[in-house]
Amino acid sequence: MTAGMDSEEAAYHRGHLAGEVAARLAHHDRHFEAINGHLAALAADVHQMRMQVQRLADQRDADIVTVKTTADAVEKTVQTTADTVEQARVARRDTSDQSWSPVSKAIAVLLALAAIGGLIIGVVTLLTGR
Repeated sequence: MTAGMDSEEAAYHRGHLAGEVAARLAHHDRHFEAINGHLAALAADVHQMRMQVQRLADQRDADIVTVKTTADAVEKTVQTTADTVEQARVARRDTSDQSWSPVSKAIAVLLALAAIGGLIIGVVTLLTGR
């Protein structure tokens, strides 16, 4: 009987041990399922962040193109405005120089003197009656 009890007790311990191992394995399985769920969520978050970083990079590239295009347009506008102002200045100078060249000034003075002379002659003639 002692041998039977020993074997029953040994069987009990083996069964108890097997139950503990099975319980621990079940606990580990649940733990692994939780870890896998967290890893899946982490992978989704990493993917979302990667997409956001890509959008930021695309936005930056578009902003750089916009800044370059705007700078080129501003530079062209400034150059065009400077050219237009210079052309207007030259045109005014040329018109001014042409209007009152030395020959034009001399003719204007001679005509003014002739008009004054004619006026004096006219007044003298009127007053003297001749």
